[in-house]
Amino acid sequence: MDELLVKLDLQTCATVANTIFPESFWNPKVPRSKFFERYESVLPRLRKASPKNAKGLYFERMLQGGPDEHPNQLDFVIANYAARKGVRRSALQISIYDPKVDQTAAAQAGFPCLQHVTFAPTKDGLCINAFYATQFAIERAYGNYLGLCALGRFVAHELNLSLTRMTCFTGIMKRDDNVRVTDLASMSQIVDRILKNAEVAA
Repeated sequence: MDELLVKLDLQTCATVANTIFPESFWNPKVPRSKFFERYESVLPRLRKASPKNAKGLYFERMLQGGPDEHPNQLDFVIANYAARKGVRRSALQISIYDPKVDQTAAAQAGFPCLQHVTFAPTKDGLCINAFYATQFAIERAYGNYLGLCALGRFVAHELNLSLTRMTCFTGIMKRDDNVRVTDLASMSQIVDRILKNAEVAA
């Protein structure tokens, strides 16, 4: 997938995933408050790193937008569940879409496609659910799935659970504007080559 994305001058899967959860910043042995502080300290640089980050990043939105007494939505979800195991399920969700910023008449916004994320603890472990209004099939989808799974593993770790399922709901799966049918054929050839190499290695 990355080989095709690089060829098309698009962001790699890891780059897309890191907008949802910056996994390289996370050390499970360190308190999450330190993780959040570290992320916020580099956030200005992350926003300048790409024009696509101008309106913010998904993980940034997760660390803000909550009530005045607990503005970090992600920390609220974790702390609230940890304090009361019987917390209502409807409290375990994070809103990405901010009407004050995102509700405009612009023909193209580009961000945020991810609208909100919910967490559902079960007897088997933690499930994470994500809701997208639209999603680009090639440029973003797989990277989004990787980022959501990483986010789910983080929350599961903080709740002393294991991640058991990630479900992604997408209203409209869009074909990328700059991806041609011949590019998809190229991707098919890449996959065939990978599978053949795997057979040889086995």
